[in-house]
Amino acid sequence: TDEVLLSFSKLSDGDEVPPHVFGIASCSYRGLLNGKNQSILISGESGAGKTEATKKCLAYFAKVAGKNSGGMEGKILQSNPIMEAFGNAKTVRNNNSSRFGKWMMVYFNKKDIQICGSNIVNYLLEQSRIVSQNSGERNYHIFYQLITCGNIPEHQEIAKWKLGEPSDYMVLSRGGTYGAEGIDDVKDFIELKDALKTMNFTTNEIDFMFRIVIAVLHLGNITFNNNDKSDGGCNVVMDGLSGESLNKAADAIGVNSQELSDALTIKVLITGKDRTRQPLNTVKSMTVRDSLSKWLYNRMFNWLVARISTSMKPTAPAASCSYIGVLDIFGFEIFENNSFEQLCINFCNEKLQANFNVNVFQKEQELY
Repeated sequence: TDEVLLSFSKLSDGDEVPPHVFGIASCSYRGLLNGKNQSILISGESGAGKTEATKKCLAYFAKVAGKNSGGMEGKILQSNPIMEAFGNAKTVRNNNSSRFGKWMMVYFNKKDIQICGSNIVNYLLEQSRIVSQNSGERNYHIFYQLITCGNIPEHQEIAKWKLGEPSDYMVLSRGGTYGAEGIDDVKDFIELKDALKTMNFTTNEIDFMFRIVIAVLHLGNITFNNNDKSDGGCNVVMDGLSGESLNKAADAIGVNSQELSDALTIKVLITGKDRTRQPLNTVKSMTVRDSLSKWLYNRMFNWLVARISTSMKPTAPAASCSYIGVLDIFGFEIFENNSFEQLCINFCNEKLQANFNVNVFQKEQELY
């Protein structure tokens, strides 16, 4: 509550209080008063509450150092709904799991220790989730938000795409789960649109992001069959859903349908000035289709993070700023099928846990 937050904001160095997330935030803020940049490491298993703890730290800084920030504290808080929509998903252990790492630097004027800007660095978005999920899991929230709100008249910018239902798309069907307890896709989409407005996203930029998501939805429904030639190649199935999805995906990306079809079924080898077209079989074409989906979404997500940082660019010169960095890393998790990204995530968490053990146990022993 605000009352508890304010009580921690009045602490002095040496005051003993019960453990609390506001206590960590207060300690780091007081460290700035002593002229030293600060870092907060938030780690734990998936579902432990890391992302929520990150929000509480940011809320503390916004409350105690946001009154003279010119609205910058609002932008920092509003970055969360955007990042969660495009980078969070339901897993078996957590219905709102961050599937990327985030290092957020909140800048403060050295003169009056007031917020003057922020910057975000993201690490390793879980790309495998874009095209496949384990049983009981969902894809990223934005897919379900667009489909759900596309059936509501007031969201005309989405309704025009006639998206149907989540079960209509292979990239959403592999986990067999379309809802999540505690997740309201309609409410979250409204919050997302408000946040994008606060961050000064243009209509064209928003349309660009939604088009990429819609393209990924339709790319997953494209299928292939072997052609009658002796080259071992294949063609896009143009009948029914597959052909319709090819046209819709091409429209969303902004390319010709034939161009997209060729890109999925033909590999171009370049040797010097020579270009050789090599047909792909059905298995390789499916790999290309999924790789294109992951590449498109990942590039869009990286652009989105950079765009958010641009909107929160510090208003003061770098030399006159100090900062508090907050690291919200992925949670340790074991799936039925662990992806390469999950291996990296778990390895990272093992290293963080080792660091924690050294500081909490080994150094305490040495002190005693």
